[in-house]
Parts: sequence; C-alpha cells; structure tokens
Amino acid sequence: MSRIGMAFALGVLAGVVGCGSSSPTGGGPKGNPLVGTWEGSDPGLKGITLVFTFAADGKYTQETVIEGLPKDPNVKIDGGKQEGTYKQDDKSLTLSAQGKEKKLTLKELTAAKMVLAGPDGKDEMTFKKK
Repeated sequence: MSRIGMAFALGVLAGVVGCGSSSPTGGGPKGNPLVGTWEGSDPGLKGITLVFTFAADGKYTQETVIEGLPKDPNVKIDGGKQEGTYKQDDKSLTLSAQGKEKKLTLKELTAAKMVLAGPDGKDEMTFKKK
C-alpha cells in the first residue's frame, strides 16, 4: 500500500470501521500512553493531517484535516470526522466503526510518539501527541 493509500486508509478507516463494545487494555490515562490526542502527517502528503483522540473508555474520534479547506460546518467531506471504539493489544490497535473492524500494527508507542502501520506492518505513519 502506498503512503497515500495508508493515509487515506487511516483517514477513512474510522468512517468505515462503528461503535462496538471493545475496550482498551493497559489501564486509564495514567497507565495507557495511547489515551490522548495524536496528530500525524506524511511529508509525501502535503496538506493532509490525521488527528486521533483516544479516550480511556475505549472510544476514539478521528478527523482528517485538509489544509486550505474552509472550516464551514456546511461543507461535508467523506471521512472528515468519525467516531468509534478501539481495542489495544501489545503490538496492535483494532479500530471499530460502523460495524467494521480494522487491525493496525502498533510499531511504537511512547508518551510522545506513536507509529502505526498497516496490518502487514508496512506503510508506517508517525503521530505526535498534542
């Protein structure tokens, strides 16, 4: 999968991936570095930023921000802002939304940096905690 494909897969993922009953592992905000807001962009995809917010209760929101577009609530962009649930394991992050699930490889997770990759472990995207 190309970098563009990875970014759009992650960006649209939350839109095609519904609320389920999954819950995170690893404890609450103090015990789980995933909890919080993460921002990632790919140098090859100028002007596109993905923002994930993970809550301690197993819910997440994802927003695709495209530079230069008006922040008008009447402008709808497919995949713009989505909500769902997540489950975190040692080396994976499973996102669920709209009755579909997507399992991503969690290559690195620290208090300030997260690296996600496709299910095959390729096409990495780095996120920084806001």
